[in-house]
Amino acid sequence: MAKFVFELEAVLRQRQAIERTKQVAVAELDGKRLMLERMIREMQEGISNERLGLREELATGTVINLAAVKMQTHAAFRLVAKIQQAAIALAGVYEKLARAREELRVASASKKAIENLKQARLEAWKKHMDHLEAAEIDEISIMRAARQEAEAAV
Repeated sequence: MAKFVFELEAVLRQRQAIERTKQVAVAELDGKRLMLERMIREMQEGISNERLGLREELATGTVINLAAVKMQTHAAFRLVAKIQQAAIALAGVYEKLARAREELRVASASKKAIENLKQARLEAWKKHMDHLEAAEIDEISIMRAARQEAEAAV
């Protein structure tokens, strides 16, 4: 029996490879996003801890250690600056991630179009093969009937 050969198989493989590349890019950017979000959360917790420590230092009602208060304040300000830097980096990652997702969507649609074409051509090929088989069976039946008539005539 004949075998179906899709003449655009190389194109399909190429589009699958492109889609995989885009998926990897999206995954890498998503990993960066998660890392930055985790860093921001940790730094926000650090600020909360510094504020709590400062509040406790000021609430003692005894002699206040100004050097410790100053250190805690500066630590909190440093964390705020780091959070701002991380937020800017996160915004850039979100932008790149949106572009990468759009590129992945386009690559997936492009691959899907070739897959749909392959499926349509496979179905047309099967239909053609069924017609050929039916014609061959008809021809065999006609030849058998003709032979039987020839044998009956003898």
